[in-house]
Amino acid sequence: MPAVLWFMSGISRLKKIWSRWIFSASSDNWMPGPSSSSFTVRSTCRISITLIQWGLAGETWMNSPPTLAQARWNSCPFKGAMIKMGIRVNPIPATKPYPRRKPTIIILNKANVKKLLKAACDSGWYLEILLGLFCGLRKGEISGLKFGDFDAENRTIYIRRQITSNPVIPKGESKIQTYEVIEKPPKTDNSYRLLRIPEAVAKEIEKRRTLVDANKLQLGEQYFDHDYISCQENGLPHSTAAMNSALTKLCSRNGLPHITVHGLRHMYATILVEQKVPLIKISALLGHASVNTTFEYYCEVMDENEQIITFMNNMFIPEGGVTAC
Repeated sequence: MPAVLWFMSGISRLKKIWSRWIFSASSDNWMPGPSSSSFTVRSTCRISITLIQWGLAGETWMNSPPTLAQARWNSCPFKGAMIKMGIRVNPIPATKPYPRRKPTIIILNKANVKKLLKAACDSGWYLEILLGLFCGLRKGEISGLKFGDFDAENRTIYIRRQITSNPVIPKGESKIQTYEVIEKPPKTDNSYRLLRIPEAVAKEIEKRRTLVDANKLQLGEQYFDHDYISCQENGLPHSTAAMNSALTKLCSRNGLPHITVHGLRHMYATILVEQKVPLIKISALLGHASVNTTFEYYCEVMDENEQIITFMNNMFIPEGGVTAC
């Protein structure tokens, strides 16, 4: 179905839903207001469209039907409307979820991975790339990692938070004015996890600690000490787009295929698959909500082509084997 038709059909369905709710004889579904006559079909349509603009705007519905995750995100404006406007029913949880599109997994060959790591040495993002490629961390988990989460003696890191952007909507307005960077719990309950890390990654964390300590000393009171491992010179977390922007520049300047932070995570998972690591273990290492998510993403990796298998068999770098900066 064309995108515009899909969007308009969504509006049409919501108009019908609102009409049924408001004129229902059941008190459980009645929407209170100044008077029953003030809530006409036309006004309910306006409310529906407004809510669509708040939560379902732009790319989410115009590009493709909503996935389950998108439907949950879209449910938030309705929850707010239930509180502020007296709406008694939230329709989003009952909507039909559509299958999540499988990601395109880009595999860099061994030479390109070495080229990427060598270029990253001078970029200030070397550690972050190692955490994505050899630990499988999400972008927000890398940004949220603190020195207090790192156990140097046992060479482990504990994932307990993520950094994400939060829309700021001024009071009394409906449009997003800006985004703020905030700490949040990890994506799922299973995302809380303790991971062993390669020796090379542990050494890079110690190097980063030395750099951060030097910045603290230089900036003094102007340094915002939140204990972040990945942060700006003043201690504040990077923007949520910063690492992907850095990766794009690295790939472009070095003639490499474009890859994102999540692409590094996919490569890590593919390494594990090709090393015959059990799927349930891979799911735990990645912090997926369930093993079904892992299966959905990676069950076909081993059948894709011989190039991936050959690459992965030669690519897995043992402890301490990562190119040193």
